[in-house]
Amino acid sequence: MRDKDVNEIAEILFPAARTLILTRPNNERAIEPEVLVPIASRYAAGADIIKTSTVAEALIRANAPSKECGLILITGSLYLVGEAKAVLQ
Repeated sequence: MRDKDVNEIAEILFPAARTLILTRPNNERAIEPEVLVPIASRYAAGADIIKTSTVAEALIRANAPSKECGLILITGSLYLVGEAKAVLQ
């Protein structure tokens, strides 16, 4: 969400990622993925960074590379996690 400290969260989470799929939930407070790209580049050096416009698209993109390790970590707002959960059901 735009009103959260995105840099602080990114500094903690992004360095552990091999691939970051940036998206936005269907919520007016959501931050646009384009805004997250430079932040991701700063904290996830060497990671693949992918932008999507919907949570459903992000889950489709995430499923392909995750078959190697079988893990997809969905993190962000509860709005994003809730929307992802609804798409997966």
